[in-house]
Amino acid sequence: MRRAGVTILAVALLALFACGGDDEPATTTPAPEDQADAASSTLELAAVDFSFSPPVLTVAAGAEVTVTFTNDGESPHTFSSDDLGFDVRADPGASEEVTFTAPEEGTSEFQCNLHPQMKGTVELE
Repeated sequence: MRRAGVTILAVALLALFACGGDDEPATTTPAPEDQADAASSTLELAAVDFSFSPPVLTVAAGAEVTVTFTNDGESPHTFSSDDLGFDVRADPGASEEVTFTAPEEGTSEFQCNLHPQMKGTVELE
């Protein structure tokens, strides 16, 4: 019985010292979802009555931009841009998502194709 106790103690000590580390600090690599991607952005845009809010979307040049377009009004609206190549429609209370690549320079316009007075711009930071 005494021999079994000594064997268990020896195995426990061996495991304890075998797991000992070196003097190097541990390093961790952040998971991909924790790493910020400076080349992309997510924005929100609403159609309220007969205007866009905000009327100006500010983005980084060349960034991949995702816009969640929500219709908070009582009429259907579109979020459209010939310059940037998208055209989505959102009925009252609905949302749509658009992804586009921001221009490298200058500004681009967007509009509601159903209500020509509704206009906005995409500007670079």
